[in-house]
Amino acid sequence: MIARRSFLVALAGLASSPALSDDSGIADIFVFAGQSNIQVNANTTLQNVPSHNVRDAGVQIWDCENKCFVVYEAGINSLQPVRGQIGGAPGNWGPEAEFSFLMRKAFPTRELYIVKFGIGSSQLAESPRLADWCPSSKGELFDQTETAILNAKQILQRQGKIPAVRAIIWMQGESDAWEGGRVAERYLENLKEWSAAARKRWGDDSTKLIIGKIFTIWGRTPADNSAVRSAQEAVVRSTPNSILVSNDDSPHDGHFLPEGATKFGRDIFEAFTR
Repeated sequence: MIARRSFLVALAGLASSPALSDDSGIADIFVFAGQSNIQVNANTTLQNVPSHNVRDAGVQIWDCENKCFVVYEAGINSLQPVRGQIGGAPGNWGPEAEFSFLMRKAFPTRELYIVKFGIGSSQLAESPRLADWCPSSKGELFDQTETAILNAKQILQRQGKIPAVRAIIWMQGESDAWEGGRVAERYLENLKEWSAAARKRWGDDSTKLIIGKIFTIWGRTPADNSAVRSAQEAVVRSTPNSILVSNDDSPHDGHFLPEGATKFGRDIFEAFTR
């Protein structure tokens, strides 16, 4: 009963949200970015896709290799990008599976477009060794994601649609906590820079920022883990239209288990429609 009430409250919020008008010319884009817990590395496969997450022509995902939208199929084309992965496997699916299912159930007349860019072991801090998300790192992950979003928008514009990035879902920080020391300490500064750049270059001021909190298991030391988690909390507190999703009660082994990835998708849906 509680779960149903929660869904109905979220549904009511979605129906009244100015960010999702009934304008059929608007194409709703949701960006999922981060590292292995957005994939989800090693734990999600075609074999454990929930039975209700079926192929829906109203949900499309950006194919980073072929530079086009394709109908989303969890466990088949849900690992994006395919190239450049660290630990990712083709069958990996993440929170976008449950999120898109709930969005379509709540608002069936609207199509949903996903741009997903998740690279395992990637770091937010600029790094000469690791793939990083620093907005000032030329040609690195931030730029690559921006290019994917711009290409996706151009495709939608050619179809006569007006693309709008409704939300950016960010699940990252494990690598910075594991690197520890100065990298973990600077996560607050780096996340502030990243969030401002993501809104400016990927979306706009109306784009909702949803940050997933890293698990307590990650970090060279407990202090390094705390530095990253505290930074995530602080950025959400100081950044308008931002929400932090706690994953502390999600099933995981450091990476979301299938039930955890599904729960994260449900939490993202509730955060977006709040």
